[in-house]
Order: sequence, then structure tokens, then C-alpha cells
Amino acid sequence: ASSAAGARTPRELTLDEVEGLLGQGELERARAELERILTGVPSPRGLTLAARVALAEGRGDRARGLARQALGLDPDYLPARLLEGELLSEQRSWGEVAQSLRRVVRQDPRSLRAWELLARAELERERLPDALAALERALALDATSAPALEVRYGLLMKLGRYDLARPAAEGLLAAAPANRAHRLRLVCALALDREPGRAAELLAELLPLSGPEQEPALATLVRLSQQFDLPGPLDPAWLRGAEELIARLALALPGRARPSAYVLLAHIVNARGEARRALEPLA
Repeated sequence: ASSAAGARTPRELTLDEVEGLLGQGELERARAELERILTGVPSPRGLTLAARVALAEGRGDRARGLARQALGLDPDYLPARLLEGELLSEQRSWGEVAQSLRRVVRQDPRSLRAWELLARAELERERLPDALAALERALALDATSAPALEVRYGLLMKLGRYDLARPAAEGLLAAAPANRAHRLRLVCALALDREPGRAAELLAELLPLSGPEQEPALATLVRLSQQFDLPGPLDPAWLRGAEELIARLALALPGRARPSAYVLLAHIVNARGEARRALEPLA
């Protein structure tokens, strides 16, 4: 008997204990325990935990396969359905994200993560009323939710409410001062809220921009160009700040986007009454 007892050490863990390991970041041990557990009768919970371990280890394909297996056993198992939404969001399959997460919130309307992801999906799909509805549900559950507040910022930017997007970005940055994405959000909001000079100063601290960071920078460039379609003269102080900002954006953007930046820079210089210098960016 003592020999049999010794063979059982170390003690086999339960799924609750494995989930605790996952929460503590002990991925290797959690994976080993789950592999042992899943050699028996696989359960939706075990498969979902294994998928979360795979995702944390950067094995997205493995995570997707395990999540599908979990849903194959129980299509209504909400943790697997929620994980499916997270995995689809990484692939930017926003329509499928929304479809998956709506199933979750119908069964569990208090799932904060589901409302956060659903709000993001609807924002990306340009379905702004649906994004706002999901956003309100998320903020009702947690008014400090960073993912929800990021969606609020994005929604305000799409609506052209730069005056409100700016304090929204400032709030996000205050909560996470080292977050580059939040700093870039503030750059974009300042640029479009008539403070391109300050935006240029903040942008200088971020250069060079990574690939994903170039997308919002390019969107800001496009919106800045729309200022020239507005009636009436442009403010000289705005033009000075915009010139500095566009010059820095031109260096931050990929080669294919730089011609657009230089054309806009020429427009700005020309609007400042310096027609000869306006040709320099195009040379």
C-alpha cells in the first residue's frame, strides 16, 4: 500500500488547481497536467483551459483547435465561446466575433469581457449604434474597464468628437502612463482637436512607430487633410503646428504612405503663404 501511495506522488491536480496554475503563469506545469487529464475523457472545461495555455504560449492554431473541440462537445459552454471570440478578434474576423459574443451575452449578460469584445467588434464593423449599446453595458459593469474605455475613445473619434476623444485619451494614458498605444491615441486626438503642435511633440517621443502603430497615424493624416476641405481660412498657429506634425508623420509612415504626407505638407506650406517652399517636400 505504501508503494502504491508513493507512485501517486506528486499528487494529480484537479481542473480547479490547474486553472490556478494558469492564473499564476505556470504554463508548463499547467500544460503537463492538462495533457494528463485530457488523455482520459476530455471535457469542455479541460479543453478550454488547454486552449488558454496554448494561447498564452503563442500557439494560436493549437488554441483554436482545442476551442473548437470544446465547443464540439458543448456548443453552449460559455468559456469556450468567449475564448473563440478572443481568438477571432486576433484574426480581425469581426463579424464572426460579434456572432460568437452575442451568444455569450444572451446567456450571461454580466460577462464583462464579452461586452468589451462585442463593443470592439461592432466599432470595427462601423456599426456605431451597436458598438455604443455594447459599450454602455460594459461600462455599467465596470466603469474603469480599459478595453471599454478604448472603444469609447474610438467611437468618439469616428463620430468626429475630437473634443471628447482628447480627454478620453488623457484618461487612458493617466491610468497607464507607459502604454504606447494610449500615447498615440492622445497624439491623434490632439492633432484633430486643433493642437497639432503638441501632438508633434508627443509623436517625437514615440518614433519610430511599429507596424500596428502606423495605422492610426495614417488615419490621422487622412483626417488632417480633410481640414483643407472646410470653408474659410486656416488658423496660422494651427498651420505651424500641422506642418511640424506632418513632417514627423512623414518619417513615421511606411514608404507607400509618404507621398500623401509630402503632398499635404506642401498644401500646408502653401497655405502659410510660402509658395516657393511648398515645392520642397515634393522635390
